[in-house]
Amino acid sequence: MVLQISKRRVNTTIILELKGRLVLGAESRLLRDTVLEVITCDKPTRVILDISGMRYIDSSGVGELVTTFTNVKNRLGSNLFLCHPLVKVKDVLQITKLITVFNMAVSVEEVLTGVPSKEVRFACPVDTCQAWSLVHQSSEYQACSRCNSRYRFNGNYIDHMVIDSYPGEVVSFNPVGVPIMTTSGFVDLFVANMFERAWLTMDRRNRSAILDLTSAQNVTEKAVQGLLRIVKTTEEGIGLIVLPASHSLSKLGDSAICAELAKARDLFGERRSGGLRLGLLSTRF
Repeated sequence: MVLQISKRRVNTTIILELKGRLVLGAESRLLRDTVLEVITCDKPTRVILDISGMRYIDSSGVGELVTTFTNVKNRLGSNLFLCHPLVKVKDVLQITKLITVFNMAVSVEEVLTGVPSKEVRFACPVDTCQAWSLVHQSSEYQACSRCNSRYRFNGNYIDHMVIDSYPGEVVSFNPVGVPIMTTSGFVDLFVANMFERAWLTMDRRNRSAILDLTSAQNVTEKAVQGLLRIVKTTEEGIGLIVLPASHSLSKLGDSAICAELAKARDLFGERRSGGLRLGLLSTRF
């Protein structure tokens, strides 16, 4: 998605909302030109970048943020505020140590009012989403405002997540103990993609889970091939697929396929080394 920038003014503050990718080329130039125009024409006392919709940033984009910070600092005499970075963007800022340079805030409203936000938000761990959503303290499960994946928190960790597939059907992931993903509905390539979304919430070098399909109504051959591709992307973890014993591919001979859940648990327990990237409850940077 190309970078889109929208502008709004609150008193003497200009808020720029960034959506898309901040990368080398037209996107970086767009941010530079927009900021210079704001500084020259609007003459605000401060500038806030709401980057909750910025899904990716490369080294050129990082450099452009530094240039923006410098221009705002030198020409306006104020600091640049960044609000709501998504997980991937926040990771880049932390790696480059720029997260200590910029003024980071939970929300635009917090910057405008100067009052620390009382809202608690969580970052959706689904790789293709990563939106920030409000935590509703009265609810057992928290729903992502963008993809509607649902999470149950245990302290600062997720102990159960649910991703919708077909109407009335879900992919369920319990990462506690022996991580197991399950579904009881129809499993085709579309549902395999839902399994992949759950799979990608884990640390890439140690993705480990059992994909239990023994309760599925029907599992297509293409879905099995798609799931095999998913579980074999782990570098140090382990992925096992449990098919109903009656399934034509249950005796395929692939080491990643089991016909019994108990056997898969035994294999998993012997070969797995821990580590799931699911601690995502956050209110501060």
